[in-house]
Amino acid sequence: MIKGNIKNKFVLWLIILVMIGNVVISTMSVNAAEGTPDMQAYVEAMQPGWNLGNTFDATGDETSWGNPITTKELINAVAAQGFKSIRIPVTWDQRIGSAPEYTINPEFLTRLKEVIDWSLDAGLYVMLDMHHDSWLWVINMKSQHDEVLARYNAVWRQISEYFKNYPNTLMFESINEPSFTQGWSSTVDPTDLALLDELNTSFYNIVRNSGGNNTTRPLVLPTLGCSPTEPQISNLIGTISKLNDKNIIATVHYYGYWPFSANVAGTTTFDETTKKDLEDTIDRVYNAFMNQGIPVIIGEYGLLGFDKSLDTIEHGEVLKYFEYLTYYANAKDITLMLWDNGQHFNRFSFAWSDPDLYNVIIAGFKERSSYTERDFIYLKKGLPIQDVNTKIYLNGNSLLYIKNGDEILSDGVDYSITQDTLTFKSSLLQRLVTGQYGVNSILTCHFSRGADWKIKIIYYDIPVLKESAGTTSGFFIPTDFNGDSLATMEATYTSGGNAGPQDWTPFKEFGYAFTPLYDSNQIKLTKEFFDETRDGEILLKMHFWSGNVIEYIIQKAGTTVTGHPLTPVTPPPSDTIPPAAPTGLTATAVSSSSINLDWADNTDSDLAGYKVYRSTVSGFTPGSVNFVKQVTTSAYTDTGLAADTTYYYKVTAVDTSGNESQPSVQASAKTQQGGGTTPPGEYTEITLPFTHDGAGEYYWKTDDFSTAPNDWSRYINSWNLDLLEINGKDYTNVWVAQHQIAPSSDGYWYIHCKGSFPYSHVEIK
Repeated sequence: MIKGNIKNKFVLWLIILVMIGNVVISTMSVNAAEGTPDMQAYVEAMQPGWNLGNTFDATGDETSWGNPITTKELINAVAAQGFKSIRIPVTWDQRIGSAPEYTINPEFLTRLKEVIDWSLDAGLYVMLDMHHDSWLWVINMKSQHDEVLARYNAVWRQISEYFKNYPNTLMFESINEPSFTQGWSSTVDPTDLALLDELNTSFYNIVRNSGGNNTTRPLVLPTLGCSPTEPQISNLIGTISKLNDKNIIATVHYYGYWPFSANVAGTTTFDETTKKDLEDTIDRVYNAFMNQGIPVIIGEYGLLGFDKSLDTIEHGEVLKYFEYLTYYANAKDITLMLWDNGQHFNRFSFAWSDPDLYNVIIAGFKERSSYTERDFIYLKKGLPIQDVNTKIYLNGNSLLYIKNGDEILSDGVDYSITQDTLTFKSSLLQRLVTGQYGVNSILTCHFSRGADWKIKIIYYDIPVLKESAGTTSGFFIPTDFNGDSLATMEATYTSGGNAGPQDWTPFKEFGYAFTPLYDSNQIKLTKEFFDETRDGEILLKMHFWSGNVIEYIIQKAGTTVTGHPLTPVTPPPSDTIPPAAPTGLTATAVSSSSINLDWADNTDSDLAGYKVYRSTVSGFTPGSVNFVKQVTTSAYTDTGLAADTTYYYKVTAVDTSGNESQPSVQASAKTQQGGGTTPPGEYTEITLPFTHDGAGEYYWKTDDFSTAPNDWSRYINSWNLDLLEINGKDYTNVWVAQHQIAPSSDGYWYIHCKGSFPYSHVEIK
């Protein structure tokens, strides 16, 4: 928000910038109205975008979900934040009259027009959609086909007619997150794909035949559920290809790798698995749509945990996720539209609830930002304060200086930086500690480019959990947090087995099964947690960000719950000695796309795992640019490689204190020239359909794949796997039709599957 005391000269400069922006957008509108828009350039000009969420999409009136009336001042404030486009979600259900006309409330259309006009006047591209109607009534299309289609068509006829003379900087989105099946399923019903094709096609024909600028207006079509996966993507490509119109944009949504996004299954950090899911999703969308000339908008992005609290995922991990997502999507020319239901940009004060998040997002559309391994340093009461090392990810930038409040710290005295390690000196940390539990100071790192990065200096002691008694409607554990913060919670029956929701993992979902209440010094176990537990004794392990793990026993008997603490588990004393370098590294090509690595077990007692590094250059130095993955065993299969290519590998060992060894001796292997060979192993014949969940390495074979060229009902799909090779080719965590995979010379398909998680999944239908 522009405040009244800003100098007139600065205000004039802002006005000039806005006028220039309006001229650019107006020029593009004219070109679009003439039927000659460049849709890719149009979509890129929308970057970045913002959602006016929980407003017109509310199932009551505009304010029924807690946000104020939308004003012109709000729209102008959004534009002033640097956003170039606005998505206006609308739920039409309660604003539609009865059959057969299904007349939209004219007063609402007038109100909607007002907000759209303000948005266009502010220089924003505008996307108008049909939102929660998808699950309110469109979902019933299977059983009420004609009624749903008639209502849907009637709504879009009226919208098209009402806005047909608007400039083409207003676009229409056919429907938000369409679904035709109640609940969640790991498989996609082909009928659902056909129904979405019918809706998208009907929407397209209605708009295009309504005249005015609608003949060339950009139209946004979603995948089923707005999912960025297969076969949803291929289905939408089929629809767009059939329509043969260059003014169509594809849209999907992305809320991150689910365990990280919801803070479940122990995924509390933006780790390599989470990062790879992000890359795989963006690459999948880019390769499928944009390689065929279809521009893409990610119409909603964020984190699922935000639905419960902005604190569900640790703050620094949130920033790293958004930093990399904005960078990676923007590098692929995919436009992102932030989902904001009012929790990010305050609609009353026009201020960001988390300015650091905003700064990272906005910077990400121009350049990379830098950060450290964690955004905190924990200093324990009673222990001597020593130098603290943290890994720093510069991402091509330089560290300029670090500030403590207004004080610029002295490089070489207060801190030092060597390659990718930032060291804070004990003398600095000692003078920053106040002796009060919690955040004692915040250090701000300033870099040559990108957003600043803040590191919290936290003074703490071991948290103390106390006895309690309550009921299953909500059980509260009195807790002295002593400056520490809760990261996640494990729950297992002392008799064996995981307890609570999502019992495939002992780690429960933050904010759903449990939540810390720092203001009242409690940890709450929710009704939802107890709804999925049986009577008996349950061991809880509270994992804190300091590294402390506190064990607590609860006893459930009917609706009665009691609890008491066990002896706290504390981390070992600070360790700065790295483990021994791995030995005996070998590399063996097993197909045209994968290489098996093997090395001797490291015998250090505090070993946490191994880091694998890969390069196409012999004698390379391991670093972040050639890091592949951290693993817990002394073997790894590297997949997704280019055929007939020599790869060089080195491995390091990492201990539980984060110390990393010197690299192993280099090993190399050359991938085979083409597919058709299979990895070694004894293959078990399977009968289709076939589904498998769980960790382990398996070898299967079958001669029952479909080879019919147009049979899309027979397929292979997988997720959370480390490897899925079929006849020597890599199909890890992708959807593929069976007829797209050629059999081996003996008529069999040989399947090599490897997963590390209980929720690793493969299905062959």
